[in-house]
Amino acid sequence: MKPHVLLDLLPGYKFVVFIDADATMQHLEVPLEWMFNRWGITPETSIAMPLDVRMGEATPEKLEANTGLIVAQALNYTYELLTAWKECPDELRYPGCGRWREEWAHEQRAFSQYIRHDFNPNGTNIIEIPCDDAMGYPGIADIGYIADNCTGQFVRHHTINKGMTKRSTEIAMLQSVTDLLRKELVENSETYLIRESEDEEDILDDYR
Repeated sequence: MKPHVLLDLLPGYKFVVFIDADATMQHLEVPLEWMFNRWGITPETSIAMPLDVRMGEATPEKLEANTGLIVAQALNYTYELLTAWKECPDELRYPGCGRWREEWAHEQRAFSQYIRHDFNPNGTNIIEIPCDDAMGYPGIADIGYIADNCTGQFVRHHTINKGMTKRSTEIAMLQSVTDLLRKELVENSETYLIRESEDEEDILDDYR
């Protein structure tokens, strides 16, 4: 579904940022533009996705891209990429891709096994976001078959423990509210700060 949805949405925007329902933005005060710069997204970048965690002890030749976060930029080349991705299971261009119509991980496997190998001629058309930046969550490495301790520093993706999504959302919102409260108190201290008079302090001393 994801390449279909991106193709429908992208003509109306410069960028479309998609996240799965079990993924959360952890620092709401950090602009997307700052993250784009950190990840090396350029004016010629069509798609950016995080690298997935490794499963088990074996090290794959190339880690899969995880479609829990997708950054798509409205470029002519992006439409070509998305069209090829959407049509991959039809097997007109990629024999064998049809299996991912029914098998897990669907569009993620189709992208990782076929699309990304054909649509990155400049090395920046497709950007692989570091796993620790946008995959996993604190504690994911405690699960026996996960080999990478990716903690989702900017985007947490709770692939294994979806129940943690609510708590991560609460923490992200609490951090933002607390920061706003601190700034308000510091910048308007005379409004909120009540100073005790000397007489009141003497009374309190006597009471103590």
